[in-house]
Amino acid sequence: MMADREADSPEVTRRKFLTLAAAGGSLAALARLGGWYGLAARTLATAEAAPAPVLKLTTDLGVPASASIDVTGAITQALAGLPLSATVLLQGFYRTDRAVILQGLRNLRIVQGTNPSGFVRFTQAQKPPNWPRKTPWASYLDLRDCEGVLLEGFSIRGPLASPTYSRTFEEAAGVSISGTSTGVTLRGLSISGVHGDFVIVAEDRQHQPTGIVVEDTTGDTAGRQMIADVGGRGLTVRRCTFKNSGRSGIDIEPSTPLGSHNITIEDSTFENPSLYCLAGGDVTPHRNIVVRRTKFFGGKGLAKYGPPEGAPPGSHQGLVLEDVTYEWRPTPGVGKIVIARTDGIQITRVNARFRGEPGSIEGTGEVRNSVFTSNSLPPSVPVVYLCGVTDISNVGTGPCQLAR
Repeated sequence: MMADREADSPEVTRRKFLTLAAAGGSLAALARLGGWYGLAARTLATAEAAPAPVLKLTTDLGVPASASIDVTGAITQALAGLPLSATVLLQGFYRTDRAVILQGLRNLRIVQGTNPSGFVRFTQAQKPPNWPRKTPWASYLDLRDCEGVLLEGFSIRGPLASPTYSRTFEEAAGVSISGTSTGVTLRGLSISGVHGDFVIVAEDRQHQPTGIVVEDTTGDTAGRQMIADVGGRGLTVRRCTFKNSGRSGIDIEPSTPLGSHNITIEDSTFENPSLYCLAGGDVTPHRNIVVRRTKFFGGKGLAKYGPPEGAPPGSHQGLVLEDVTYEWRPTPGVGKIVIARTDGIQITRVNARFRGEPGSIEGTGEVRNSVFTSNSLPPSVPVVYLCGVTDISNVGTGPCQLAR
């Protein structure tokens, strides 16, 4: 009899509620507690007013920081079981041989607890033939349909020693953000040796990420792009430094007709891509691409941007390059700019030193107060031909003759 009274006491029921809320979410706890609605509502209000818990990934959540075992599944499970708001402190390096999937998480912070800390991969394995379709395999951290997530201060280390592109491993991005994800911030990360992109923002199931911010982050050695947008609707990159990639620096390549929209790059440096520093082709919509106060070095040139020849007009609209600099490098020893069939071009105070054949800028808009020089062309030959855009107070430009 006493046991029955204790089981039904308010204090015991309150503990049951908190336990259930942590395990399965507050609504599930409310449903399972049956008639204790008033008590549950008061407890829920108190819990929501309390500060978000701070949990250590190893000490509190039981995931070992060890190079000898793969803890991918343990991390995914631990993060999936957290309350709606939490801070997780990393306590060293965690070996992840496949993708850590963050699915539908809200108001989560994953931050450096001990210095250094992060995620490490010693070999890049191929996806098993029986791996479930649409389930991420190769990326390091894969955020899908997340809201208000912050990744801060830690490292992602992969095994790639030189920026060599491999189609087999191109999905091994440092951080992948997709679907309905919104308000996701990457701050102060260090990403190196990944076979894919440092960061990729992608459409998924006809949903586009919005409000994605990458700031104060560095990347060295990627097999694919430094920054890839394949269907986002709001990406800002600021105060970042990236170098050495097997493909492009910034690659905008929407995977569906939804397109890529509202990409802003500010106060950053991109160095030594294997292809172009800024690339954006195909006939899918490219809208409102802005690059300000950013330095580019090396690769095949500053930009190769615009739909292919013969494509219907209107796919690429809104391209701003402002206070941008570019300098060619001895490897590969060339560098130019090719912008084709793009509307709404605003190029202002660009200072670029090219090498090799002339480039061209074709579309509508204007090029103003910019200087284009070349280490290989004679003074009588324009460095950049302008086609359709207004030429205002520039050095090194000439009337239309399209580059290929």
